[in-house]
Amino acid sequence: MKTLWKYMIIPVLLAILTGCARQVEPLDDEQIVVLWHNLVGKEAMALQTLSDNFNAVNEQGIVLITEYQDNILLKLQTASAAHRPDLVIIWPEDIDVYRQSGLIAGHHVWPMAVRQEAADMLPMAASLYTVDGDVLALPLGLATYISYYNLDWVSDLGYDARTATWEDLRLATCSATDPVRGQVGLGIPARASALLSMLTAGGSNITGAEGLYRFDDVAGTRVADVFNHIIGGGCGTVYDTTGEGLAQFSHSALAMIVESSLRRGKIERAVVEGRNFALRIEALVGPVGPGRTLWYGPGLTLVAPEGPRLQAAQAVMTWYFTPEAQTTWSERTEYLPVRRSLIVARADATTSPLELRLLEITLHAAQHDTWVAWPRHTNHVTCRAALLQGLLALDGEASPAGLVTQMAAACNQAVLVPVEAQP
Repeated sequence: MKTLWKYMIIPVLLAILTGCARQVEPLDDEQIVVLWHNLVGKEAMALQTLSDNFNAVNEQGIVLITEYQDNILLKLQTASAAHRPDLVIIWPEDIDVYRQSGLIAGHHVWPMAVRQEAADMLPMAASLYTVDGDVLALPLGLATYISYYNLDWVSDLGYDARTATWEDLRLATCSATDPVRGQVGLGIPARASALLSMLTAGGSNITGAEGLYRFDDVAGTRVADVFNHIIGGGCGTVYDTTGEGLAQFSHSALAMIVESSLRRGKIERAVVEGRNFALRIEALVGPVGPGRTLWYGPGLTLVAPEGPRLQAAQAVMTWYFTPEAQTTWSERTEYLPVRRSLIVARADATTSPLELRLLEITLHAAQHDTWVAWPRHTNHVTCRAALLQGLLALDGEASPAGLVTQMAAACNQAVLVPVEAQP
C-alpha cells in the first residue's frame, strides 16, 4: 500500500513548478558557470560532452566548465560563496546534509522553462529529489533493477516471465539447476540495491509516511522467505562482481539474473560473445506477476548565489532539461530520460526488443503508479551493510523474518540519528 505522499507528489510538483519565476535573459557580459561532480567513466565523459555541446550552442555569453571533485560536500562547506561552484551533481542520499548546510536553494529559483515543462517529467524522477513538497534538484536520468533471462532456456521449462509469480520463479529456477553441469537457475549481485529492489517488487512498503524503513512488514518477510527457499535450496546464487555474473549468464551457467538497467548494453554484448541465446528482460517478479519497480538516478542542483551567477546557472539547468541534452545523456550513459515524451518517442522508434520492453516497463510504472523512488537513507553505511549481510544470509539457516527485522532496524538508525552537516 502506498503512503499518502506518493499520491500527492504530482499535484504538489506541478503547483510548485508552475509558480512565478524570473525569466532567464541574455547576459551583458561573458559569465562562467562551474559545475562540480564526482562521476567517473562513461558518465563523466557524457557530462563533459554535454558541457561541450552547451558551449557550442548557447548564445547568452555563458561558458560552462565541468570539473571533477572529490570531497565535494567538505569543499562546499568550507569555501565562501564566491569560491563555490554554481551547479553540483548530487544523489538522493546527499539531500539532507545539503539542506542542513543551507547549500540547496530550492524550487523558488528554478528556471521558468523547466517549470513550464514539468508535466513532462516522469513521476518517479520528480519524486527522487522532492522533500516536504520542495523540489531540490533536477533529475538527469533514471535506472531500475530488472530481470534478464535466457528465453530459450526458460521457455523449455514452461516459464513465462511476463506473467510469472513467485511460485513460478521458484519452480523454474530449481528446474534449471543442475549441479553436475554447473548450472543454477538465478543469479543475484551482492549489492544492497538488488535486495531493496527485490523487496520493492514483492510489495513491501519499504518506507512509511514518517520516513522510517518498514520492509519488515508481511510482504517483506514473504520476499525473504521466497528467496531463502531459492538461494538456500541451491537454485539461486549471489555473485560477488558484475563480471562474474555476466560471465556465468552469457555462457548459460545461469538461466536468469537480477541486474540494473544501466548494464543492459554490457549484458547484451556479453551474450552475443558467449552462447548468443535469445535475451529478454522483464520487471522483477512479484507475488502474482511483475512487481513494483525501484528507481534511482543523479540530479543537478543550483548552489550559485543570487545575481548574475544564479541567472547563468539557471540557463544551464534549462538546457539540461531540453530533449537534446536528455537524449545525449541517455545515449551515452544508458540512464533513461526523465521526460515522458522522450520515452514514448523512443518506444515508437526502437527496433530492439530489449529496449522496447524497458521503455514499456517505465511507462507502465508511471501510468499505473507502480513505482517507488530510491529511499534517501539507504546508502548510509549501516543500512547498506545490513542489507548486504541480509542478502548473503539468505542461503543459510537464519529466520527470514529475523533477517528483515534486523535489516530494517539497522537502516532506521540512519533516519533516527540526526544527520550532522559534515561529510
